[in-house]
Amino acid sequence: MGGSTHINAAPDMAIEMFSPSTEKYDRNQKSQLYYARGMKEYWLVGPALQLVEIRLIAKERHGNGA
Repeated sequence: MGGSTHINAAPDMAIEMFSPSTEKYDRNQKSQLYYARGMKEYWLVGPALQLVEIRLIAKERHGNGA
């Protein structure tokens, strides 16, 4: 990693627990950051709403078609 403490890539999958105060950010800006870096699957969990939302990104969107 060359001494850097930051990772500049997204994992294949993330599970994000949101609260009413972070829901808009997690659904919009944060998810777009993950998708732009190549994440394939994003789960949003809203405990207060008893909600689990699973978002899968089509392979074509990543440009690999495989």
